[in-house]
Amino acid sequence: MTSPSHAKPKSLSYPDAIRVFNDDEVMQSLKEACQKLSDSGTALLKTFETISTQLRTFDMQSAPGGEPLAPKWTAFQKDFTEIVRHHRANAMIISARLKMFCAVILPLTVRNTEENGVQQCTETAQILESFMNISSDTMSNTRALVEDQLKLNGNLTSFHADFVKIAKFKTDVQKEPEDLMAKYSELEKTIRQIYLFNGQVTEPDVTLLTFSALRMSSRCTKFSHRQLIFPGPVLTTIKKLYEALEDTQNGIAHALYNSQVSHRQTDITTTVRIAIPSLVSEEIIMTEPSLTFFVSIWARLQADCLDILRWLQEDREPLHIPFCVKAYVESGHTLYLSVAEALDVYSGSDSRRK
Repeated sequence: MTSPSHAKPKSLSYPDAIRVFNDDEVMQSLKEACQKLSDSGTALLKTFETISTQLRTFDMQSAPGGEPLAPKWTAFQKDFTEIVRHHRANAMIISARLKMFCAVILPLTVRNTEENGVQQCTETAQILESFMNISSDTMSNTRALVEDQLKLNGNLTSFHADFVKIAKFKTDVQKEPEDLMAKYSELEKTIRQIYLFNGQVTEPDVTLLTFSALRMSSRCTKFSHRQLIFPGPVLTTIKKLYEALEDTQNGIAHALYNSQVSHRQTDITTTVRIAIPSLVSEEIIMTEPSLTFFVSIWARLQADCLDILRWLQEDREPLHIPFCVKAYVESGHTLYLSVAEALDVYSGSDSRRK
């Protein structure tokens, strides 16, 4: 079999995506990635606290009259703690909606394909509309979480820039911090554009959800996000943004490494000057995959719900049955149950871990 890195680019049909999300190796890899992201959030909370302690020492050693930095950092730490909590709660809510779609909406729709009665279709459409309204409300929570995350990203990047200016007066600062500031600005801008374009995709091709899931995992499987073709100009732009994001991440990692190996001092200014950009980079990069995964799940679920609703209200021809229903009838599989299981791992509600 051709390795994922050398496989030819391919378009992804709905049945193809079904196979991806029901492949044991892929889904085990996704669960591991979700566990790693969850653990990273916990580790970052500890790093925030460590830097808070270091900044208190830095403030005490600074000249009198300057604005202390520790209180501002503590506020950012509190914001991040809330974001981590909301990430996990959001994952739990999305998982519940996906399970309800699979356990209630799809079976009711299948019953309509068998009976094709007007009253049954009307009742199912009403249930689906109620499901969509509730899902829309919870989708708004995801959008609010994205905004909170972007705000914190900007605040941390600005804090890092301010600290570099202060550190210049206390140590012989080399060129790396200025390089890092430019790269962080590029990183923040690219991620903001990714969220913006993801939010503009109202009825996305199934490729977007599959891409978001596969890119979270570092394990090599028979499927790779790199071999997927994005149809349409908006999705093509999104893929280019992800490629730019990867280049920026590599540039930041290289700059951070150079900064760490070229400064062996153990004074508090140097220690903090290295610790802050490392945390800022990790915080921005760590939270992006899960948030874009959340957004792509909601977008795909909304698209499938709209397909079913249009079919129930306007068509009901067996030949025009929505892809998600057709796949469920033919194989009993969906895009969503395995995704819900991965989200349970991320939120910590996976019963097998208890």
